[in-house]
Amino acid sequence: MISAKHKRILKECTEFLNLNGYTVTKELSELLVYFFSTDKHLSFEEIKHIAHNKKLEVTDSKIRRTIDTLVEYGFATIKDFGDGIPRYEHLHYGEHHDHFYCLKCGLIIEFYSPLIETQQHTEAMKKG
Repeated sequence: MISAKHKRILKECTEFLNLNGYTVTKELSELLVYFFSTDKHLSFEEIKHIAHNKKLEVTDSKIRRTIDTLVEYGFATIKDFGDGIPRYEHLHYGEHHDHFYCLKCGLIIEFYSPLIETQQHTEAMKKG
């Protein structure tokens, strides 16, 4: 189920794509709904696998172009957890969080720490 907050981001993303000449098919729309409703950090291969399992008729190149566009325009970010597999995370309006990544099993845990946020702000202010 997609939250109201993520539904808003999905709507803005879809409108942006349509206004900028991208064709958002029913299949691509369904894939975008999944992407914006999950808290998982998905690799390209995982996104392709999801499209295949949902029997969506979306080519690999269409998926790749869409992901690249989402990243380019700030609707998604690329996460590098040091295992050589880029993962994609959708935009979180007004929310900052950090990640723990287990090197043994690959588990990714999102967390928020006011202490870390304060320290990051302090260090940024020192650097100008």
